[in-house]
Amino acid sequence: MANQNFRVVGHISPVTYGKLKEFMEAQALTEAEAIGKILSTYLGTAPLPKPPNNLDTSEGGDSTAESSPPVSPSAIPKDKSLTQNQLAERLKCDTKKLTDIRGYPVVLSDYTRTRDPQGIAWEYEAEFDRYFPLEQ
Repeated sequence: MANQNFRVVGHISPVTYGKLKEFMEAQALTEAEAIGKILSTYLGTAPLPKPPNNLDTSEGGDSTAESSPPVSPSAIPKDKSLTQNQLAERLKCDTKKLTDIRGYPVVLSDYTRTRDPQGIAWEYEAEFDRYFPLEQ
């Protein structure tokens, strides 16, 4: 069966590749799935569906199958926002981790959703230098 998808080849820095590997591990995705997810989020296009379990050769569960699109921070009351220190304390993680991933909205929302005691996904809004909960 012919594949309707395009193949993209390129070179990235070792630092960027390290971040990609972290994202792949955190999401239990293959390299192609991770790049597709990042690009579709950045470009605002629909990601490719994950292959059925009988065709999926990657290890791990399908915890990424239910990813919801982010909501604009303007729709979130500012009184629910947290500073980086507050969010790190809530998630029981290091503030450096949040700094490292806040430029990657999909990574940040998925990471925070899995660590938040109430399962809330968070996004960073540079304009306010604060983190806002994503409405689900």
